[in-house]
Amino acid sequence: MTIRTKIYFTGIVVLLSVLVVGVFKSFPGGMFLSAHASSSPSKATLQKLLPDTVGAGKPVILDFYTSFCLACQKIKPKLEKVAAAPPSVVLKRISLENPDSTTQALSKLFGISTAPYVVFISGNGTVKNTFLEDTDMGELQNAKQAILKK
Repeated sequence: MTIRTKIYFTGIVVLLSVLVVGVFKSFPGGMFLSAHASSSPSKATLQKLLPDTVGAGKPVILDFYTSFCLACQKIKPKLEKVAAAPPSVVLKRISLENPDSTTQALSKLFGISTAPYVVFISGNGTVKNTFLEDTDMGELQNAKQAILKK
């Protein structure tokens, strides 16, 4: 075996170890909750879970991620750039690896079963767009414009 092959196989073994041993302990039912999202989360529920954004009438981009997700790492700088561009909106990055009660509740509410999982929510609590993979800047900018509309 070449050194490149050894490194490749070592990376796969490490990734599988993390998945099996570490991350699957994060949630009682596995790495991600398997519940399906309701068709439209209620405004009251989102206000309660996100008091600093939706609860205050501010649009927000929720970015559910894991540290080992390559697509999550690729979309992160795009989301940061889109969120920071005027008029700026809040980008809330939520790790699925060590979830607190709010993260578990949001995961269940949206039925998260994969990462990345990006949700664009308007200030009135309406979910406008959801992305489950790395997405181009144009689509992200359009999603941001949708959450800014009154």
